[in-house]
Amino acid sequence: MKTIAIDFDGTLCTAQHPLIGEPQPGAAEVLKKLYDDGQYIIIWTCRQGADLEAARQWLDDNGFCFHAINENNPAHIAQYGGDTRKINADVYIDDRQLGGLPTWPEIGKILAAHIRETTDFPRLLKAVCHKFGITEEELLGRSRIDPLPTARQALAALLYLADASPSEIARYMNFSLATSHYWINAGHDRLYYDRKFREKIADLLPN
Repeated sequence: MKTIAIDFDGTLCTAQHPLIGEPQPGAAEVLKKLYDDGQYIIIWTCRQGADLEAARQWLDDNGFCFHAINENNPAHIAQYGGDTRKINADVYIDDRQLGGLPTWPEIGKILAAHIRETTDFPRLLKAVCHKFGITEEELLGRSRIDPLPTARQALAALLYLADASPSEIARYMNFSLATSHYWINAGHDRLYYDRKFREKIADLLPN
């Protein structure tokens, strides 16, 4: 589960403070998907008092899913032993962020990739390293010891089968896009012609 802190004015709605504008296109749909997928959503806003209550009512009226407003995730409070003034989150979304605010459909795609990479990728990496008896540093590094090519093929193919894009795999494995394409294709081919390779990672393949 990831904790996602999201600004209100100008981010979920068009900026008309102290009034509340219209919902940003696609924002409610993205938040609902995140909520349904088990992510923890915090609305992080400077509004207070009557303005905050108006924002809360607007969110409810417009079908926005969230867990808290200006309150830390209880899991983080327990983890760190305190309730800090700054909202603790894995991701922050704000219309004043550096580079500006992407559209909400774009935000949804970025978050989907981020959540997948920070959950599925490390699990698969650890499993592949265990299967081939090498370390994570060796698999993602530049060494050329023997089981590395096969392990890299396995990891790249498994990430691709887990719906990661070639560019995501390239970034995660610290290779160029062309090199990552090579590992993906090689691993994908071996799944079909190399029975021993397929059997070795069979329990990691999607059903």
